[in-house]
Amino acid sequence: MTSMASPDIWVLIAIHCDFRDVITIRSLNSKIRNRVQILEIPEILSSSLSDEILSLFPCITSLDAEYNNNITDLSVKKLTRLTDLNARGNLKITDESICKLKRLTSLDASGNNNITDSSIKTLTQLTGLDVSGNLHITDESICALTGLTSLLARDNLRITDNSLCALTRLALLDASGISKITDKSIQLLSGLTCLNARRNLHITDKSISALTMLTYLDAGRNANITDSSISSLTSLTSLDASNNPNITDESIRYLTGLTRLNASYNLNITDSSIRSLTGLTVLNASANEHITNESIRSLTRLKCLHAFENENIDVQIILNNKGK
Repeated sequence: MTSMASPDIWVLIAIHCDFRDVITIRSLNSKIRNRVQILEIPEILSSSLSDEILSLFPCITSLDAEYNNNITDLSVKKLTRLTDLNARGNLKITDESICKLKRLTSLDASGNNNITDSSIKTLTQLTGLDVSGNLHITDESICALTGLTSLLARDNLRITDNSLCALTRLALLDASGISKITDKSIQLLSGLTCLNARRNLHITDKSISALTMLTYLDAGRNANITDSSISSLTSLTSLDASNNPNITDESIRYLTGLTRLNASYNLNITDSSIRSLTGLTVLNASANEHITNESIRSLTRLKCLHAFENENIDVQIILNNKGK
């Protein structure tokens, strides 16, 4: 919250009052609207917002309108200072308002097919974009957003290698379930630190081995990512190898920097490699009875353990470790 003038009674009211009272006061007194600029609305109140309430806060820079159909183009198009907008699943927010928000740097347009290429390609300041499941946002607009550092495109089959090749600044990419994003573009994104390649069999060892800066990788249900590439990713701190039998002890034992590992439904990750991962704080060993109490006892930093359908692990071990 910032003030256009030195702190006075109106600033003190805005700081110390319950936010609902601030809404009431602002609606009754134009001096507060003129003298105090509220830049952010508490997240806990997001579901209560409406066009009428938003008209009292024209200076906000962040808005969560997820699945809130009481927030529409009518108010959003006037919030020209917005830099962060969550419009997930809100079909009342469309291209009509989005094209007005030239300052946006972060936008969640997932599950909202009323936000399309028409407006997205004009948002040249975007660095973060979520278009998961939105088939009306395609290569046509994505290729114009060369400043993107984060792109979440899960199950969006309209985004392909053609646009990804232009996004050389990407650090985070969710390409899960997208058959048209392949090694061709992934191997060019050498700056990636976080990659979700789950269920995408067109991302293979060929490109993964080139991503030496990766700290997070989801290779679940992707048998084309194997020990061959994983063993070289020594910067990894988080790995999902669930349901992937081609990631085994042979590579896991080299990833001594791991703090999070999902080895569920993967019987080729066993006590043999787990015992060497002494930095683990989170481990999922569900339905993997080849990970047992024997290795869990050595994980003294472990804070979270999932062991469903694994009779060889006693979760009481975590409590015992904490008590040492």
